[in-house]
Amino acid sequence: MVAGDIVVDLVGASGVLTFQPAVGVGICITSYGGWSMNSVLTDGVSTCLISTGLNVSPNNNSKKLMIDNAHYITMTGAAFGVHYSGIQIK
Repeated sequence: MVAGDIVVDLVGASGVLTFQPAVGVGICITSYGGWSMNSVLTDGVSTCLISTGLNVSPNNNSKKLMIDNAHYITMTGAAFGVHYSGIQIK
């Protein structure tokens, strides 16, 4: 992959989706969400809740998140799955 490439992924109901780019790769997450989902930024030890949507209608966030191999995103969906999309910046 090179800077400018688009990244997209999704997982079905009651799934966990973790996106940890390779070493040296930087990604700008431009959209993420799901129905009844929690999203956290993590370094593998500590976590920071960035979005919660338990028992609510579809949760689609347009917050811009910069992630890399050391600081990445994990999303847990309780129903109907979760998704993200972004662009490689480094």
